[in-house]
Amino acid sequence: MRVWLIRFVLLATFLAVWEITSGWLFRPFFISSPSAVLITFWKWVESGRLFYHAGITVIEVFTGFALGDLAGMAVGIVLGQSRTLADILDPFIMIFYSLPKIALAPLFVLWFGVGIDMKIILTASVVFFLVFLNTYTGVRNVSRELIAILRLMGASDRHVLTKVILPSAVSWVFAGRRRLCRAARHRPAGPGAQLLRQDPGEARHALAPGPGAAGILHLRNTNQ
Repeated sequence: MRVWLIRFVLLATFLAVWEITSGWLFRPFFISSPSAVLITFWKWVESGRLFYHAGITVIEVFTGFALGDLAGMAVGIVLGQSRTLADILDPFIMIFYSLPKIALAPLFVLWFGVGIDMKIILTASVVFFLVFLNTYTGVRNVSRELIAILRLMGASDRHVLTKVILPSAVSWVFAGRRRLCRAARHRPAGPGAQLLRQDPGEARHALAPGPGAAGILHLRNTNQ
């Protein structure tokens, strides 16, 4: 209970200092105030615009995740079972994997535009490599002796895949998905940026200080 009380006091102090300094020490254009953030947020909730744009972001994220996840697992399983094919494609895959995915965003904008397709493809590209590498590693770590024994017992390729390879690789697959949670911060701009494009004058009041706000302010300035 005491810990929660201390946390509450620290939060209240931070918000009070923020409210006082906004407009006094700092221009509201650069650092808004908590009250302005709350007012603008409530306007977006009442108008339904926040939920509309949040829904678009959810579609982008989950569609990109599903496509990248399925493609990464499929390619990881295929290359994990074919050593020759893996040796041929390995340098090309490593070249693309070494590229910072967020740096591909400008190219994706030129190639696919700024619509929902570009954001889904960018999200899928980030997901693909993380899931692929973990799936590939999991498949390669499956006991070859166990597979050989199953072959001797008459197991088909489908049985080996479903009964041995996939269950053995599942922990590696989920490890890749866990890394995606950390990589999620690189996803395309969300509802805040979409709202900002529609009403930059109002949206700037809802910006809190920090890297995200700086990036959105940069977006606003470049769109003017």
